[in-house]
Amino acid sequence: MKEIWVKTMNNNKNHKSIEEKVKSKNKRLKAVKNLKISLRVAQLVAPYIISLGLPIGIFKLSGKGIPFNLESIEHNPVIMKEFDTLGNEKIEKQYDSFNISTNLIRHYTELEKDDTGVYTREIETYKLNEENLDKIEQIMKTDYDELNEILGEPMVVSEIKNNPTNEELKTKDYLQAVVYSKDYDDVLVEKETKNEDLGLTIIEGVAFLISSICIIVFRHGIGYSFKKQIANIKEKYKPIDEESLEKEPNKKLVK
Repeated sequence: MKEIWVKTMNNNKNHKSIEEKVKSKNKRLKAVKNLKISLRVAQLVAPYIISLGLPIGIFKLSGKGIPFNLESIEHNPVIMKEFDTLGNEKIEKQYDSFNISTNLIRHYTELEKDDTGVYTREIETYKLNEENLDKIEQIMKTDYDELNEILGEPMVVSEIKNNPTNEELKTKDYLQAVVYSKDYDDVLVEKETKNEDLGLTIIEGVAFLISSICIIVFRHGIGYSFKKQIANIKEKYKPIDEESLEKEPNKKLVK
């Protein structure tokens, strides 16, 4: 009788141990399943969030504000300084961007008269990566023959004049610099209007719609299926029972 009671107790212990293992493993399976599903959801929505946030961020950085929000937009004026080795200097300042904003140095050669009586000269234009005005002024003191070594190959165009002025005829080779900069000490605060905000909202909405369509088309092309991925995860990490645990004692939880 005592022997039967001991066997019964052992069987109960073994059964309880198996139940605990099943519960523990199912708990781990559920945690991994939820994590995998969360990652797939993030993978699903991330491109749309980026496609929505990207145009908003671009417009915000360009000083246009964000949609559905009437903001006070700050504008810093752009300064164009034009000066040459002849001593001439011109400065323009405006709150709208200039059509061209690349720093340049131009080399104007002396006017030469050809057989037809027309005057021509070459204009060599060098694009500058340098933005520091002091360094650009130092470059302006460089000998013409050394410009190619410092600034690389220029873009060359020919200028034709039928009736140049006496001053132009007297002028020898010279350099001209065009330098753009922003005046951060001068700020114009402008209140955004409802029409401007509406226009911005429409532009960003259209940009989001187009990018969303591109995402959908691309995913369809590569056979992406969110529902199929979720179904596979649920199948792979579905709860087990005691029989399954006994059949697969060495199966790893995550592969």
